[in-house]
Amino acid sequence: MIELRQLTKRYGRTVAVDDLTCTVEPGIVTGFLGPNGAGKSTTMRILLGLDAPTRGAALIAGRRYATIDRPLREVGALLDATAVHGGRTARNHLRWLARTNRIPVTAVDAALDRVGLSQVARRRVGGFSLGMKQRLGLAVALLGDPPVLVLDEPVNGLDPDGVRWIRELLRGLAAEGRTVLLSSHLMSEMQLTADRVIILGRGRLLADTTVTELTERYSGAVLVRTPRGAELAAVLVRAGATVATQPDGQLAVSGLSESAIGDLAAAQRLPLHGVSRRDASLEEAYLRLTAESVQFGGATPLRGGSAPRPAVAPPNRPEPAPTAPGRAVPAPTAPGRAVPAPAAPSRAEPTPTEPGRAVPARTPSGPADGAVTPAGTDTPSPERETR
Repeated sequence: MIELRQLTKRYGRTVAVDDLTCTVEPGIVTGFLGPNGAGKSTTMRILLGLDAPTRGAALIAGRRYATIDRPLREVGALLDATAVHGGRTARNHLRWLARTNRIPVTAVDAALDRVGLSQVARRRVGGFSLGMKQRLGLAVALLGDPPVLVLDEPVNGLDPDGVRWIRELLRGLAAEGRTVLLSSHLMSEMQLTADRVIILGRGRLLADTTVTELTERYSGAVLVRTPRGAELAAVLVRAGATVATQPDGQLAVSGLSESAIGDLAAAQRLPLHGVSRRDASLEEAYLRLTAESVQFGGATPLRGGSAPRPAVAPPNRPEPAPTAPGRAVPAPTAPGRAVPAPAAPSRAEPTPTEPGRAVPARTPSGPADGAVTPAGTDTPSPERETR
């Protein structure tokens, strides 16, 4: 079990974690959520003894991490899967950790097999892809068969099969009675994996509840399909409901139950083709809950991509003066640059060369000042992912 008791962390005047109190129970998967800068990583670092709290306590089975004699046997952690010596093989990396924590060497091969890395156990980690490094980090977390797991973004870099695999793995570990604390920004995956969620915003606790309770809290709209939407909407509004027409023509009704909507429609002899309550997804509930806690939000993109650049009318240019027969027409100049004056008619013709001698070629002087180099002439080739 994990306990956070009035946990507070300040960096100067900045409060990263603000009086956080909550409990992570064994036997379930608990999601640890929040916008960037909410204090999740700071809380995990304090929990794992990598940072000291300003006030309060973070306890694992009633003890601070620093007081645990053999931490890999008590807590399995994954914070940064890339923090591995690239020159070691996967097996040697685990053997080194096993020796320093007095874990039997037989556990090394068992951990590698559990995460699907047995066939690459003798390969150097420097050649691993991000997904393979994530699996190796999970092998480290499972090496000591700990009762508590603290995992930060464990699905990062995994393909869809790997994401499903880790979902089943974590739920299986929780079913064995372990405490599993999991952070992720993938709300759809968290909804499939977690039983309970702890949500932070600006360092404070916003929610500590089950996924079902949270989504039900932000549900409530009833979707109604009818061929006479405008008439039914007017009836429902008069009854005190809030009605919004969806892009597909359905009515989203708040403030009335399904049965009340059916009774009102029947009284007015308005046909109904469907009535169903819309449940909010975890992502919808999370976004509404944390709307006031987002510190680094970006501009809302326009539908269909970025706005087109306004067309710029070409500058009014005078018609070029007619040239003498046989003389070249000067190239057009860039907008805003001065048009060179035409050559004087009294300009001397070049001295003719002797018969049989080649006319010397003009040496190019490179692009003129202000000329634009074509885009894409020096585009680097995409980096190939190592698998």
